Amino acid sequence: MNTPDEIIHKLFRYCAYQERCRQEVRRKMADWDADPTEYDLILDYLEEEGFLEEARFAQVFAGGKFRVKRWGRHKIRNELRKRNIDSGSIERAIAREISDDAYLQSLTYLIEKRVSDFSQSISLDEKQKIFRYLQQKGYEWELIHAVWNNLSSEAQGD
Repeated sequence: MNTPDEIIHKLFRYCAYQERCRQEVRRKMADWDADPTEYDLILDYLEEEGFLEEARFAQVFAGGKFRVKRWGRHKIRNELRKRNIDSGSIERAIAREISDDAYLQSLTYLIEKRVSDFSQSISLDEKQKIFRYLQQKGYEWELIHAVWNNLSSEAQGD
């Protein structure tokens, strides 16, 4: 079993490498055989020292998943909830990191990319596949539908 000082030293490096949430740090302490009765004390110490901040984690997570993986707001929310991030931090992070314009641009890009994978005329089955894919990415059905209709009307106007 590692001593608390050894665990803290390892966790400083672990948390300095990238943003972490309390749940990830707890899991890492368990992997390193830390004394479970010390978890909360160590987590509080890491927060006091600025190595652990869940609001900051939520912001970095939301921004990264949106920009790199093009995840929608629903999927980001759900993943942050799985990590036990409080809903206030989640909503602030999403609001800060994902503007409405960028969100619509991302969704439009994903639709156009998927449509280009199919033939000229998209069947109902293909349309449903595209909609399911976008919902799995975390986009709202109503917004998918609205952007789809907007793109369809623009295509017909050409």
